[in-house]
Amino acid sequence: MDNTMDITKRIVKCVLVVDLIIIGILFATYTYSKAMLLGLLLGSVFSVINFRLLAITIEKVVEMDPGRAQIHAGTRYTIRLVITAAVLILALKAPYIDFIGAIIGLFLTKIASLYVGIRSRHSSME
Repeated sequence: MDNTMDITKRIVKCVLVVDLIIIGILFATYTYSKAMLLGLLLGSVFSVINFRLLAITIEKVVEMDPGRAQIHAGTRYTIRLVITAAVLILALKAPYIDFIGAIIGLFLTKIASLYVGIRSRHSSME
């Protein structure tokens, strides 16, 4: 469990760093807007929440019998999918939230997970 929390913290930090880099790029290219910032932050926050919910689900499912584990994992997957859909619908409907920014934010934990995984694999090989 400690290892899972350590990895989760590293991924969250990576998401925050990438958010700051993207915001810096937006400022440097004069394409910054409050809507883009809100979209990016909305997507990033819910992406991290989804990631944490996935980690909790995995920790619980490992200790269950296969039948219950499948039902539990399926239910939690549906909940995470509904959360993602709600974020996307909100980003589409709210004029003050940029939809593209929200999508970028939603993908950041995936990108951060790949980066942290590759980096930890690379450091363990040395």
